[in-house]
This record gives sequence, structure tokens and C-alpha cells, in this order.
Amino acid sequence: MDQHITDVDYNHAKLVWEKFNLKTLEDYSYLYIKTYILLFASVFETFRDTCYKTYGLDPVHYYTVPGYTWDCMLKYTKCALKTIQDVDMLLFFEGGIRGGIS
Repeated sequence: MDQHITDVDYNHAKLVWEKFNLKTLEDYSYLYIKTYILLFASVFETFRDTCYKTYGLDPVHYYTVPGYTWDCMLKYTKCALKTIQDVDMLLFFEGGIRGGIS
């Protein structure tokens, strides 16, 4: 990287340092992390709100998105799953489980 910073980028960085009264790169790193987390939290809360308004289910109560979407499908389609009554079939399915969240 033999390129110099542009004047626009330099002026923006200078403005950030002055507005937030930054003294060190550590201060800048903490500011970056704070803004990153706040943006992520805002996006995630919007996602949660949209999911809850659409399906009435909160994705925070699930370990994985596939688990959440499975429940959304069951609720949306009003599908009733049948339970396995045959012991041999149950053992067959249990024998096929390979790692992950089960």
C-alpha cells in the first residue's frame, strides 16, 4: 500500500478526532467498537421486531435461524406433525443423527 490518504478521508478522520476529543488510537478503537455495536444492535432489534410482527415469534428464543424458520413454517401453514409410533422407525432416525444442535 504505497498510496497516500485522500484529503477527504484525512479531513473526515480529523473531524472525528476533534468532535469526540480523541487522544490515542485506543480511544479511536473504542469509539469504532461502540458505533459498530450500536449499529448492529439497531439492525438486530429491527429484525426481531419485523419477525415478531410477521409471525408472532421472537427469534431470540431460538438457537438457530433454521429452527426459527421451521416454527414459522409450522405456524404459518398450521401443519400438525405426526409423532413416530413405530419403535424401529424411531431408532432408524436416531441412528442418523450426526452432531450439531439436535
